[in-house]
Amino acid sequence: FADYNDTDIKPAFLTSTMQSATSSKPWLSMDYPELVRWLEGKQNIIDDLLKLSKFEKCSFPFRDISQLNSISAILSPGDSLDMDYLGIVKQWALILARSANNDIAEGRLEDALEKSLCVLQMGNHFRDQPVETYFLVGIALQAIGSQRARYIIFNDNVSEAQLQKIEAAFQKIPGSFEKQTEEIYEIERLWERMYSPNRSLRVRFIMWRYNRQLKKELEEIYLKFSTDFRANFILIALKRYKNRTGHWPDSLKEIKSLAPAEAFIDPATGKQLQYKKQVEDFSLAGEAIKIWPR
Repeated sequence: FADYNDTDIKPAFLTSTMQSATSSKPWLSMDYPELVRWLEGKQNIIDDLLKLSKFEKCSFPFRDISQLNSISAILSPGDSLDMDYLGIVKQWALILARSANNDIAEGRLEDALEKSLCVLQMGNHFRDQPVETYFLVGIALQAIGSQRARYIIFNDNVSEAQLQKIEAAFQKIPGSFEKQTEEIYEIERLWERMYSPNRSLRVRFIMWRYNRQLKKELEEIYLKFSTDFRANFILIALKRYKNRTGHWPDSLKEIKSLAPAEAFIDPATGKQLQYKKQVEDFSLAGEAIKIWPR
């Protein structure tokens, strides 16, 4: 955080089309040579982030995040959240994602895996903080890292050792919304006690109503995230099944023993995820989220 203002994190030549194509899926160097050269110049940032991701736990300072009250702005991966250092962190994640996508397309799976797991760990660091906005940023980062991991899972050349690394990264299965946010809302109550005496009754009512709506939106987002996060175990199980048999299973019953039981359930509804085998692929979805393909 100390020197984030000194980093050039978004190239001027990055058009919206190029931004979408390189951040959302694997891409070849010959298609975007200028971006390759730019990423090579950011290797120092990538190296620092890889080093920092080795920390299992991090504690961040409480800073003025009162302006960051737009959930859609925080979670939209294509936009620049240009508000203090959280926007910079998001762009760091996109640098890693673009670089990993290039690695995947050109067969450097181990390099791609290291960068993808780095983004996932950055997400863990933010999700562990007892601040609502940090929690949201953590979910956004883990969504970015998770998608890169899936491109690796379904790569023809992925090894069993690499699948095990990905599986280990998802071992921290999200718990209930109440358990995950218990500390966040305890901190929020403390803030409210500190500042309420200086606010009028009208302002306090408006803030109460706003926070209540925000909590509802946050729970909906968290349930979608939880469904998507858990499903990675199913995707790994499906890949192993195909490696062993040469085809996708007819139903999820055939891989029940290969993934945790909770991974098959959509926490938003309590129902089993919907799987459908297709000619050469498959689809997997919850009631409110499409998991694969995207």
